[in-house]
Amino acid sequence: MIASCADNKQEQVKKFAADFATKVSKNQKDSLLVVWPDAAKIDSFALDFNPDSLDVEKTEAPNTFKVRFSKNADMVVEMTEDGKMTVKESRGLFAYPADRLDLAKKTGQWQENLNDAEQAIRMADSQFVTWIEDKIAAQAVAELKSKVKIVKSDASGMFPTAHGMVVVANESSREISGDEYVVTAKCYDVTGFTWSRYYAGSKTLTGKPIPAGGQVTYTFTYSLGAYACPPVCSISIRPKLDNIMADYNFTGEEYEEYQNSK
Repeated sequence: MIASCADNKQEQVKKFAADFATKVSKNQKDSLLVVWPDAAKIDSFALDFNPDSLDVEKTEAPNTFKVRFSKNADMVVEMTEDGKMTVKESRGLFAYPADRLDLAKKTGQWQENLNDAEQAIRMADSQFVTWIEDKIAAQAVAELKSKVKIVKSDASGMFPTAHGMVVVANESSREISGDEYVVTAKCYDVTGFTWSRYYAGSKTLTGKPIPAGGQVTYTFTYSLGAYACPPVCSISIRPKLDNIMADYNFTGEEYEEYQNSK
């Protein structure tokens, strides 16, 4: 009789789990909240399971059952004496955007041993995303400043037009797109009598992608009062976050570092 009662409870849990899984797959949050309080911690759910593979087993705790939907998704169900069931804990049922989840796993924000509710608390820490993006961007700018540089600049000509030229080299291991940097060329001319230098305006140069290990050349013209002299050039680096995040080598300890910095 005792065995029969236990089997009956497990069968009830199995039916409950099948109905629960249907609601999860349809993202019926309002219905899920009635039996699953942790559902309030997330907006989207994910569950890929085969009803035939649904497995229910009793745990050591009284009237508590472990339900396995798949290798990566399960939950713990508690049943009261009157048959009411509540999901006490779950794993693998909360859904996150793919890029957000990928970042969390690379940085240690995501921990495989945590349940859904515990994961949700960590994943809700949006300040971490800003922190890691700012950190990586600052590192990328510092690195590219030493690897993307002006290697040559010159100008020639006399009144009324000068012809300028600037060569930018990319010593990094990836292509630098044309909108990741800006070259400013401050142009000057000199008089033929005193050889004094006069500011003749500036040119903003951008738009050419620079291959890894390669160079690009910009040419431009400007108005002269006398004779041209070489421009004074500077470069501003503004790497695109998508590019540097894709190339960044994460250690898996970034989230811990972030927590220690607060």
